[in-house]
Amino acid sequence: MPTYDYQCKLCDFTFELNLPIARRNEPRAQTCTKCEESECIELVIGSPRIGDPVQLGIRRPEKGFLENMKRIEDQYSKPAGTTLGSRYF
Repeated sequence: MPTYDYQCKLCDFTFELNLPIARRNEPRAQTCTKCEESECIELVIGSPRIGDPVQLGIRRPEKGFLENMKRIEDQYSKPAGTTLGSRYF
């Protein structure tokens, strides 16, 4: 079920709801829970929520990926002749 973002035009109160596509416009006819004005809610274009299992901490990056990132970091992120601690190892 998609998540929709809504915002009050008067007080800028924002909230999100999980609704079927057919019911996505129903909250627009309701009153704002913050300022209690009626018919001031509008559907707002929100950003998609993409879940990367590595970024979410569900799994660790593959060893080959980490080795490749370290090689790139070593090659491009430090001046010649100096050492720099890697964030990948």
